[in-house]
Amino acid sequence: MRRWRIAGTMMCGMVVVGGCLWAMTGMVNQADTDTPILPMGQMTERVQDSTMFEQTVYYTDCQESEMMRAKASAKVVGMTRDEVAKLYREWQITSFDSNVVALKLSVDGVCKAHRESQFLGIHDGMVAIYYGRPGESAILKEMLQIDAALLVTQVQEELKKGIPFQSEEEKLRILEGIQAR
Repeated sequence: MRRWRIAGTMMCGMVVVGGCLWAMTGMVNQADTDTPILPMGQMTERVQDSTMFEQTVYYTDCQESEMMRAKASAKVVGMTRDEVAKLYREWQITSFDSNVVALKLSVDGVCKAHRESQFLGIHDGMVAIYYGRPGESAILKEMLQIDAALLVTQVQEELKKGIPFQSEEEKLRILEGIQAR
């Protein structure tokens, strides 16, 4: 009989201690209401205020990329991958963790370097405008209605090498000059 009393007392003690531990665990989880309570192994990564955002824009016309890197803005801190995906609908998330969020966007067009560097040249016998620099990987922007064969030989040679310009006004001056010769 004495053994049963000792066993019963031990069982009651274990239930009380277990209940206290369960209640304490519940209070800790309830105190942090911003973080969902998930089973072990299912914790969701979230953007931290120290998370770096790497945004890569890929330009399909010139096949170049530009990357911008910045700390996460206050409006994305605390967001999950799904929440960031909803905010950046056009972007593809290539990597997501609390240290780095990498996003990629493909756009039709040319990169800043190609947009800022243009030149006149010849394409299919017509005077043309190219993105880029002469001699490099140039991209045809526009063909003009000027037959290169009708221009003087010296202008044709200059156009074959490429005539760079920096502004719309400079381009128009060059075009007026080559047609006047």
